[in-house]
Amino acid sequence: MKKNILFITGQFLPYTKSVGGILRVYSFLQTLKKKYSLYLLTGSGAYHGYLGISKKSLKEIKIIYIKSKTKDLTWHPRYLLFGILNFYKLFSNLLYLFSIDYSFFMINQYYKEAIKIIDSNKINYIIISSPPFSLFFLIKKIKLKYPNIKIIVDYRDGWTGRINSASLYIVKKFLRNFVEKKIIKFTNSILVATDLIKKNLSLITKKKIILLTNGFLNTSSKVMPNKSNKTLIGYFGLISDKSNSYRDVSVIYNVLKKNILLKKKYLFYFYGNNNISNLAIKNFSCFKFKKNIPHNKIFLKI
Repeated sequence: MKKNILFITGQFLPYTKSVGGILRVYSFLQTLKKKYSLYLLTGSGAYHGYLGISKKSLKEIKIIYIKSKTKDLTWHPRYLLFGILNFYKLFSNLLYLFSIDYSFFMINQYYKEAIKIIDSNKINYIIISSPPFSLFFLIKKIKLKYPNIKIIVDYRDGWTGRINSASLYIVKKFLRNFVEKKIIKFTNSILVATDLIKKNLSLITKKKIILLTNGFLNTSSKVMPNKSNKTLIGYFGLISDKSNSYRDVSVIYNVLKKNILLKKKYLFYFYGNNNISNLAIKNFSCFKFKKNIPHNKIFLKI
């Protein structure tokens, strides 16, 4: 008989702008689904689609979406305040340390749904993957109610160890030793995505920390020189023309638009979803915007 695993995370398909943020959890699910019965508890929000990932690959996983009691979170006062404060680095770092994030306001809903799933399905293991780190506040409550369930925390990023601002040193020290340290005492295992996270956590816990990195197998292959003027760009999530986006294509656009020679030399094909509002960029002769393709497709002819 298969054992049951409950995954808890903040975002998942199809309610995410970036596949990169959920790809680690997705990979865990694909690896474990043959040997375990899997349940996933996650938030819902704006629909962005499956972003190149096959819907069929999720068929065997029972996904439960948390729906906020507020119909439109975007315009709710507390979410507006959260969004405004996140524009300022000091406040965004402070919010990050205190785990006041997009799941913070729904933590009670997460807890109630988690209890329903545990009681109905005899869950053996719980894996909580963060950020958002507000989900870690579930650990103690669940462990006290169900002491026999093994709880595994997965750090896709660092929590208190990530912030190095001198102005927040005392706050960081307090939260690290009196919040994060006490929370992970209730866990059975700790997974981390990078060696730096492992080093930071080893300063506050003696528990075994397993480094499970995101990455690819090393392969050796000959790279042939590209004589074509065509450049193919595939990506996870959405590209944009917003200046605060790290996928801002206007950076390339601004270089090419005034240079006739470069405009003749380069042609960019973007494969994936986009959020481009500037028609000049959308219709730019050097840019071709295509739909996303399955991520397991290696070769593409154009």
